[in-house]
Amino acid sequence: MINTTIGVLSIATYVAWTATVIYDRYQKDLKSYKHIKPVLTIEILFNIYLLYLLINADSAFLAITILTFLLHVGIGIYTEIFRPQAQVDDKVMLRYWSYLGVDFGLSILTYFLVINSSL
Repeated sequence: MINTTIGVLSIATYVAWTATVIYDRYQKDLKSYKHIKPVLTIEILFNIYLLYLLINADSAFLAITILTFLLHVGIGIYTEIFRPQAQVDDKVMLRYWSYLGVDFGLSILTYFLVINSSL
């Protein structure tokens, strides 16, 4: 019973984190562009798919999470080295790395809690 509760709470935490990130991006898009970019819709669908995989304790969730993390690390390293945009400063990059670490850590922890909870 406790294991199942931990699994459900970990999924709820993952959903809350994902919803917060998507909402922040939604607000940023409205403020910057005055409309919602189609990429946000794709991100929402992608996160719904990841949630489905997580609920089913599918190893594809782990693989996709790791691949996404590696892609974002590569983008971050490229941005740190080459600075393709003049307005990218150290504060923005620190927030990017912090977000990436929290997102990856939470995703991996949630996955292993769901696996161990036998949902």
